[in-house]
Amino acid sequence: VESLPLMYRNVFLLAQLDPSVNSNSYGEDNPYDAWASNNMRIGGSGVFTNDLQVDGSPSGITVKTGYVPAPDMVAEVNVLQNASDAEYGHSSGSAISIVLKSGNNEFHGSGFGYFQRPDWNAIDDRVYRVHNGISKSMYGGTFSHPIIKNKLFNFVSYEGWDKLEPSSILNSLPTERER
Repeated sequence: VESLPLMYRNVFLLAQLDPSVNSNSYGEDNPYDAWASNNMRIGGSGVFTNDLQVDGSPSGITVKTGYVPAPDMVAEVNVLQNASDAEYGHSSGSAISIVLKSGNNEFHGSGFGYFQRPDWNAIDDRVYRVHNGISKSMYGGTFSHPIIKNKLFNFVSYEGWDKLEPSSILNSLPTERER
């Protein structure tokens, strides 16, 4: 998972790398988007009919996703077409199963940061010289360590996301002659 392209930091969307997956997503740029994770057809199944699992537990709440783990804490993603085993009997479609990382006997950690600032963005409208005012910050990390050597381990992950998209509404009032 660490070296795969992941545009929106939603690990369920890695299923789109499978050639049998047809995505109906339309640009969900929120890493915890509740609709994006299940908005795919896998092996000819219907949209919103997939079983989403995290460590063997169902993650879906109706057609939405209940929990989307941060990509830094995911060890593997499996796509099962037409899963007919009782283990995947929570839906009529296919299954996307995610296995999380776990702690170990050594201290490990990672960190990341993605920052987009308005003064770093390109000009949005070249005629009126309007700057793009979008500001995004995504940051986080992981930490793994032993609590009791060879018996009890801990793995912690944190991901923060701040987004600001200012918008303008231009209205005009009627003049005296127009009233």
